[in-house]
Amino acid sequence: MRVSRNDTVKECVVCGRTLLLGERCEEYAHADRHDTVCTLCGPEAQARGWMRAGAPVPLPTAAEELPRRSGIARMFGRREVPAAPVEGTFEEPTGPVPLGLAAQLGVDAFNASVDRRSVASIARSLGPPRASIVAFSGSRPDVIVTVAWELSWYQYRVDAGETGEVRLEGRGDDPAELAERWRDWNAQVAPDGTLTLV
Repeated sequence: MRVSRNDTVKECVVCGRTLLLGERCEEYAHADRHDTVCTLCGPEAQARGWMRAGAPVPLPTAAEELPRRSGIARMFGRREVPAAPVEGTFEEPTGPVPLGLAAQLGVDAFNASVDRRSVASIARSLGPPRASIVAFSGSRPDVIVTVAWELSWYQYRVDAGETGEVRLEGRGDDPAELAERWRDWNAQVAPDGTLTLV
């Protein structure tokens, strides 16, 4: 296992957090690349099938030799994340966070995603977050999940329709920079990252 201390500005490829100088980190190999992962996100990187740099490579199993579905293939790719919160890309909300079917489907999709575990990993370091869930009307029901701590925030777009895809749309350091509609804290986050509407 190759564990090092961060002496330059680095970012964890799993949770997107900028590592503190001197903080321990690990290198993981995936998709012919090596990326930095914080020690909190090590289990998540392993759950995605990434190999710790320097670890012996296991022989492939028959299941691993089968073609992967596109949804799983997306999990192994690095996501480009804009630095600004979501603005002006959706229809206006149908009201102050409707507790209808779209909102609940969005919560269920987020809770089944790897992003739930990323939120849990960050919460182990920063404490319990606040969360908001905003559902949008239209032919494609989208849900915006915003999770925020005092020093950091993450915003996810969830397709509450057939795919249930969860995508990190933005992140930042100060929740005050979020628009007011994203700061209606109407959800709770369990220690394992599970969201619940309140």
